[in-house]
Amino acid sequence: MTRDASPGTVERGWDEPWYRVRTDAFEASFLPGAGEALGGRFFWVSDGLIVRDPGVDSMTGVIAGLIGTDEFTTVFQRVEDD
Repeated sequence: MTRDASPGTVERGWDEPWYRVRTDAFEASFLPGAGEALGGRFFWVSDGLIVRDPGVDSMTGVIAGLIGTDEFTTVFQRVEDD
């Protein structure tokens, strides 16, 4: 069984202090500055990284930026071999 991944109607805007995105399928709330860096090019939490722009070049640019600002080991966690 597959689900329709299209968001349908999309509403977005500020609901201070949150930036909210509402669709027919979900609602997401973003708190600016919380885990956001490199001029908003990405957002991260302890178990995930979201790159704003699609593509390998964009992902590579974010990783290079993290290395350049010494934040790479803060965002990425080493997976140990068992």
